[in-house]
Amino acid sequence: MNPERVLLRQDLIFQGLHDGLSSDQIDRILRHEAKRYGNANEKKFKVLTTSCLDWVVESVEKPTRREDMDRGIDFWLNFKYHENYPWLKGTKLPVQVKSSETGVKEFRNDQKYLSLGKKVVVIYACEGISKTNFKKQFISELSRIHNLALTNN
Repeated sequence: MNPERVLLRQDLIFQGLHDGLSSDQIDRILRHEAKRYGNANEKKFKVLTTSCLDWVVESVEKPTRREDMDRGIDFWLNFKYHENYPWLKGTKLPVQVKSSETGVKEFRNDQKYLSLGKKVVVIYACEGISKTNFKKQFISELSRIHNLALTNN
C-alpha cells in the first residue's frame, strides 16, 4: 500500500475513534474508502487502455457481477490484429487492476489468479502512473501470457 493510502487509513481510523464510532462503523468507512479507491484505479485503467493501447485493444468490457466477485475479473479486453502480436487477434483476456506493485504480487498468489490458469492481465493503474510505465507493464503481461500459452501447449 502506498504511503499516502496508509496515512489516509490512519486518519480515518483516528477520526472515527475520536468521533466515538464503533469498530464496525470504522470498518464500513474503510471498506467504502477502499472501494472508492479501487473504482478510481479501474477508471484510470480504462482511460489509459483506450488512449495508449488502441493499437492492439479493440474494446474493454465490464465483467458480470459474478465474474467480478467470484473470479476477480475487473475487465475483459478484446484484441485486434497487430503485426507484433498476431496471436492476440480475436482473443479475450481477463484483467485484474491493482493499486500497487505489491497488490499485483499478492494477487498472483491468490486462488482466483491460479484458477484462471494465470492467464489474466494483472496490472497496477493508480493516480500518477505514467503512460510509459503502464505500456511497459501491459506488454510484459502480454509476453508472460503468451509464454504460458506456448508452454501449456
